[in-house]
Amino acid sequence: MARPIDLPPNVVQAGYGKRFFAYLIDIVVIGLAIVSVYFLLSQKVVLPAVGYYDRVNEKDAFMTSSHVTDTQENNWGRLQYEVQESGEYGYQKYANRIWYYCTSFLPQHSEMQMNPSGYKLSNGEQYLEFLGNRKDAANVGKWTWANFFEPTRMYEPAKDNQGNPDYTKIPQLTEWHQKWATPAAIIKAFHNPDTLVGAYDDVYNHLYAQTALTHYNDAISHAQWLAYIPAVTIPPIIFNFFVPLFFPKGKTFGKLFLGLAVSTEDGFVAKKGKVALRYGIITMSYAMLILRNYWIAFFGLQVIWLLIFITVALSGTGQGLHDIFAGTIVVDEKKSKIFRTEEGRQRYIENHPDSEVADWNREKTAEQFMEQYGDRREDD
Repeated sequence: MARPIDLPPNVVQAGYGKRFFAYLIDIVVIGLAIVSVYFLLSQKVVLPAVGYYDRVNEKDAFMTSSHVTDTQENNWGRLQYEVQESGEYGYQKYANRIWYYCTSFLPQHSEMQMNPSGYKLSNGEQYLEFLGNRKDAANVGKWTWANFFEPTRMYEPAKDNQGNPDYTKIPQLTEWHQKWATPAAIIKAFHNPDTLVGAYDDVYNHLYAQTALTHYNDAISHAQWLAYIPAVTIPPIIFNFFVPLFFPKGKTFGKLFLGLAVSTEDGFVAKKGKVALRYGIITMSYAMLILRNYWIAFFGLQVIWLLIFITVALSGTGQGLHDIFAGTIVVDEKKSKIFRTEEGRQRYIENHPDSEVADWNREKTAEQFMEQYGDRREDD
């Protein structure tokens, strides 16, 4: 439990409402500054310096060369084809991309896995592992057929001159489906935008399960994090530490706007050391934002702020954790007269002997006298 503070009548503590809105203004100012620093400094200077765009271009080349997805502009998302476009059916485009990815892209890239860990087909059927030689076109073609074409129930293997299955060539629609199936029904066997179940969706998920892709994503995420650090550290240090340190009476922009100030517990102007300690504690709370996990970072910051507000409400002195450690209070400057030194207060009392400050000072002097000499007088 916090000790009571015996403030002189010339100092009036700020109300909770004003303090809250002052904090809110400061948070908005810092938030806008974070956004500004990110776009003006991080994006234009830091991101190129840490190789972010190089990593993105490398991933872009990797993704587009797979023929499974599109460029960075599309966020490397799923391809969506019309039933028929420019004389070519959408299901033909899907089929060609699946075949290229499985029989050309995978075998040519040794870092790519034929059997990525944890991968499963979207329709719930068992994924068949590839156990053969990835340089054997027939083995790769048969594996591709079994996993991505046969489950559609619309395709059959291509035939050689003797009528035997030829797994080195792209599978073909069955005769019945060529004659009776509609292009709209066939295209949904590759990609159903409502359920994301289909042969193309399986290949898309196969690509995104690759460890090689994870390395690109990790490198991009790390570069973004490095660029993010200046944006979330520079504004709090400037607006929440240096501004109140050099503004009179420890004022932030929020306190300046609402007429609040920081003083010591005995009602004097807080010295630089106390102001630095007070705002240093608050500024350190923003260090949570540099955590790699953004959700944990923002949640942690909110928890710290909540603890500060709870302490302000329950301390009995209107002090938050940062005030208790620094020995400071927030006062309403419009209702207060804050002296810089004890000598300044004494001069004011001499010039205003009938003021509340003078009465309070005489009472304090009498109390101190009794504490020091009261017992001695009783003994006498």
